[in-house]
Amino acid sequence: MTTHYLTLRKQLILILNRLIAPSNKLTTPVSRHQAKVLALITLLAHPLTLIIVGLHYIISPNRTATIWFGIISIICLFIAYLFSRSRHYFVGALIVVVSIGTLGCSGTLVSETHVTFPLYFLTFSTLLGLMILPLKYVVLVIVYNFLALIVTPFLGQFPFTRILDALAFHLIVVTITGVLLYIRHNDLNTIQQQARELVEAQRQNLELELERERAEVLNRIIASVSHDFRTPLSVIYTSLFLLERAQDEDKKKQALEKIRQQSDRLKDTIEEMTEAAKLDNDKTFHYTPIRLNSLVNIICAEVQPLIDSHQIKFNMEVTPRAPEIVIKADIRYIRLAFMHLFDNAVRHIKDNGYVRFRVQDVGNQIIITIQDNGKGIPAKNLPHIFERFYRSDDARNSKTGRTGLGLPIVRQIVVLHGGEISITSEENTGTTVTITVPQGEDTWVYKQRNAADDTHPTREQLAPLAKETT
Repeated sequence: MTTHYLTLRKQLILILNRLIAPSNKLTTPVSRHQAKVLALITLLAHPLTLIIVGLHYIISPNRTATIWFGIISIICLFIAYLFSRSRHYFVGALIVVVSIGTLGCSGTLVSETHVTFPLYFLTFSTLLGLMILPLKYVVLVIVYNFLALIVTPFLGQFPFTRILDALAFHLIVVTITGVLLYIRHNDLNTIQQQARELVEAQRQNLELELERERAEVLNRIIASVSHDFRTPLSVIYTSLFLLERAQDEDKKKQALEKIRQQSDRLKDTIEEMTEAAKLDNDKTFHYTPIRLNSLVNIICAEVQPLIDSHQIKFNMEVTPRAPEIVIKADIRYIRLAFMHLFDNAVRHIKDNGYVRFRVQDVGNQIIITIQDNGKGIPAKNLPHIFERFYRSDDARNSKTGRTGLGLPIVRQIVVLHGGEISITSEENTGTTVTITVPQGEDTWVYKQRNAADDTHPTREQLAPLAKETT
């Protein structure tokens, strides 16, 4: 029984919260609180009004006026409730407050009750205004109630002494209202001050968090760059020292080879940093149309010397529809992205390994995969592989380690071309890179409507790609 009662209570509270929820257009805590209070008051006033009207119907000599009094009250409350759910809740609040006072005065005239009868309505409307209206509106309500209280006895031809009694009573109400206004004003100031302090605290916490992240990134960049420059320079310095003292020609050749290797490593580091900076600064890519099979041929021609130098198997599978698909792309950056991907695959591959390059046309997407059977990526490193300057411990300590900018550069190029990239890997099994690009005329891949000769890469487009690869 108790469980059923608690469940029913929770459901009723949930329904009530939904009924009094303020509009999303109200952003300040004070306005949302006032709108919520108005909605709650108007909802609770509906059954209360029906009870009062019912009781008054029994004892009133003018039952017709009582019925109209009840109908008008319900209509005003319903309209006010609708306004409470919108950003114009002040209009609804004014309707409620003014209607209560007006109906009280009109009820006095119609039913010819005692002059103190409207005082209850006027007092209630004043107190209600304190809860749901700003200060300036409450002052207007007090003035309106004051005038209504003076006019009503004259209209009903009540004795002057009753007017004085009513004015005295209303003076007491105004005094109490002033005290409540002062308390309410302080409460609102407290709420606003707390809201401002909360926003300021959140802003400061956010700034501290951003500053902490910037410091961490800067420290990681400094550590990575220092390592990438210090290690090759140390090897070069040592090799030069040995070269100066070596008499054997073979030792001189070995020292020169080490200097050349470390110089290349420094050059690669600087180039990767330059590429990352260009991607950050370049606002516009130079997209040119090229057939998918032509771009695949360009990529394969670039990476083939790299594949051959490591004596690994290279398998390629391209969709038969490749000649029918045209790509709008910045060929220079696309080539750069795939060179990074193949270079990563080759550098971490096993002896007698393989690399599979597959281009598929699946539905409305072009799916490009590069799969290898290398040593793979540890699971703990996978969430961070697209972070700039992030490298695993093995990559940092190995001779082939780079700056940690390769995959972030690839991802940025793919995203700027409207695609997505994902990597799955398993240690000692291999890694698979998947690039997915949607088809459509408003993307960088679209079906060719009319196979024109000008979709082949021109000499000008291929000129930057004609550098030596051996």
